[in-house]
Amino acid sequence: MNFALLRQSIKSNFAVWGLTTLILNVLLGQMVAMTATRALLGPMFYGMLVPALSAIFIIIVGNKLLAGQVDRGSMAYLLTAPVRRLTVTLTQTLYFIGALVVIFGSMTVTSLLVNHYAEAGFAKKILVELNFGALAIAFAGIMFLASGVFNLSKLSLGTGGGLILAFILLAVIASFADYGVSGLDDV
Repeated sequence: MNFALLRQSIKSNFAVWGLTTLILNVLLGQMVAMTATRALLGPMFYGMLVPALSAIFIIIVGNKLLAGQVDRGSMAYLLTAPVRRLTVTLTQTLYFIGALVVIFGSMTVTSLLVNHYAEAGFAKKILVELNFGALAIAFAGIMFLASGVFNLSKLSLGTGGGLILAFILLAVIASFADYGVSGLDDV
């Protein structure tokens, strides 16, 4: 692991990470605290908003970690130092997973605190399981793989980002199948 590279990754992605974390925590706090939106917490927040907002973070940061460095020439600079590509990859992987764990860990703390102080009535175990289940490691893996395989950002974004967006779109479409349209039923 290369600590200088880890610090650089944290600094260069801090704004996107901080904004994503803030938005997700504020929306989660509001949905848990408000009586009218508690029923929508599962299908709306964890089913649509969390995957969409975390995918934005994953696509932006995942592309910058490897393919973005190759595009800018900083990967060549890194590899001229006595740092192996495996060390660079492991460091970036550790940053990526750590950033996601901190985002979803903060969401867990936010949901538990708001649930306690607003007396929302959610079981603590359910809130922890929802946040753990929403952890988007699979999306991060897809984007990191695309960033590592393709040396150009446009190919990395097109492949990894396209797959992630396709999966989210399919999940959203599938979620509407639960509601049904009564006018389309057989008579």
